Amino acid sequence: MLATSWLAPEPWQEHQDRAIRSALHSGPDWDEYLTLVQRHRTPVLSWETLKRVPEANIPATVRVPLQRHSAACRMQATRLTSLLMQVLKDFNQAGIPLILLKGPLLSLELYGDLGIRHSQDIDIMVAFNDMSTAQARLEKMGWRVHLQPTFSPRHSEVYFEIHHHIVYWHPLHRCSLDLHWRTRWETRDRTARQWERSTASAWNGLRFQSLSRTDLTLHLCEHGSGHAWFRSKWLGDLARMYAMGYVDWDAAYRDGCDTGSEKSLLQSLRLLKELHGLPVPEALREAAESLPVLLLDHVSVCMQARTEIHRLSLLARFRMMMRQPHYEGLLRPRRSWRQAFAEVAYSTVDFELLRLPDRLFWLYLPLRPFLLAWRWMRHTGPKSHQEINLAESNDKAHRLTQPAWESHLE
Repeated sequence: MLATSWLAPEPWQEHQDRAIRSALHSGPDWDEYLTLVQRHRTPVLSWETLKRVPEANIPATVRVPLQRHSAACRMQATRLTSLLMQVLKDFNQAGIPLILLKGPLLSLELYGDLGIRHSQDIDIMVAFNDMSTAQARLEKMGWRVHLQPTFSPRHSEVYFEIHHHIVYWHPLHRCSLDLHWRTRWETRDRTARQWERSTASAWNGLRFQSLSRTDLTLHLCEHGSGHAWFRSKWLGDLARMYAMGYVDWDAAYRDGCDTGSEKSLLQSLRLLKELHGLPVPEALREAAESLPVLLLDHVSVCMQARTEIHRLSLLARFRMMMRQPHYEGLLRPRRSWRQAFAEVAYSTVDFELLRLPDRLFWLYLPLRPFLLAWRWMRHTGPKSHQEINLAESNDKAHRLTQPAWESHLE
């Protein structure tokens, strides 16, 4: 799965083909391979790379479902692209600048193909001052806020401080959209600098802003490291960028040192070396080799998890929950104590469970352990069919509205 989880450009194709041949020579368990491809969301990448190795001799019992999964992934990308075009057109007409994060246009940028990357939803970012206008435009287009009730001023203040996006759901197209005002680990100053360095782009006559190559690289590194690289498809994008010579890694590292994201970048380079055989740039080799062991060990546990983390056994989830704060502390040692405290002390899921008036807002802090325990018992206890269906439909958005460490519990 790792050997086929990225698509090497021509200069590195033989390097990738050798890795695939080596894996094939060991006699893979094809049923497990298909399971991993689905778990790591790499069906198109895996199919495209295997097709380039004639001697792969894939059994029909593997080839047919892999082709089917690949086609389904491409159809999903087509649906998302169509919806994204509608959003871009509307925002252009309203004069709302936006930055596209990941999604089909990143697939086009890196692979020249809208459908190679697996995309689950649409991610866009607008300036914080444009949030209310952007929300109104989305709601006019039929998007509905998912799992975020109306909060009081104090609740809303904390929400915008500890979160970075609002999840929308389109009931007709059954698709979600994440409206960002920043990306997860950024301060407002850093977000402002990203807007300043972004470049004006156009696609099919529709205007949007693109992150600079350095900012995009750091964003992808931080996104993957924040999720402990649970899906190898995220690392596959960076492998493609590395092999394309897409970014100056030394310059990206210098920027990362300024913004506190250098450990995410170094971790990404170590993983590219260990998992894809891509050498760490000479100037960064010593720094990458000196990373704390936990930054690699925790990734190993998450990447090799046999199922979605929130579906693991109670004991496994508890172990991950206990490891996560230490992992994040090592990953971002210069993170402000205020932001770290706010994310641990408050959860908007608590706000939904217990709606306290602003004058009693301080009670959320001492009640936090009890509310967490109550939600956990409700989550793990017996449920009716109706509750199960509701939980499954809300699963993705529910996890996205919680701190990362807590999502492993939920």
